[in-house]
Amino acid sequence: MKPVITPRFVPSCTKTLLGELGKLVQAYDVHMQTHCSESDWARDYAIQHFGKSDIEIYAESGLLNNKSVLAHSIFLTERDVAMMKEFDAGIGHCPLSNMYFANAAMHTRELLDSGVNIGLGSDIAGAPSPSIFRAAFDAVSHSRVREEGVDTVCLRERAVLLAPGSASWKHSGWQPPVVVVF
Repeated sequence: MKPVITPRFVPSCTKTLLGELGKLVQAYDVHMQTHCSESDWARDYAIQHFGKSDIEIYAESGLLNNKSVLAHSIFLTERDVAMMKEFDAGIGHCPLSNMYFANAAMHTRELLDSGVNIGLGSDIAGAPSPSIFRAAFDAVSHSRVREEGVDTVCLRERAVLLAPGSASWKHSGWQPPVVVVF
């Protein structure tokens, strides 16, 4: 068992708190999990109150590393994606929760193709089941909502994403948990 630093999300944290948590992440090289750009409201809050995106705030605070899991990550900018790759951070994809709260679908195919680390998560607060198999099913449905003109993520690929050390984690030493519960 390893400790995990868990700031809830940008709207519930002060800049000071994020900075102090970042010092712990850096000093002890520990995992960090949080919500990131889960909804347009959360994204806009970060920009209005900090003048930056969630990813930029987490990076400046020292919270991003190759052990960072950012749940949801629906509304990312190109700069956010580049920063995630630079820090070798990963996304905890919670598809059903994304549909409930973000009213949007993550650009899973595009993010995978660009080399972003993605693993499935189960957001117990935002989904009716803790089952990772249900999350895999939901991820296929989630991908299909964006099907028009987009290569979708198939069920077989989702099964591969369930396994730590799978192709989606190929370029990093980052080993995501099989199930991430937020």
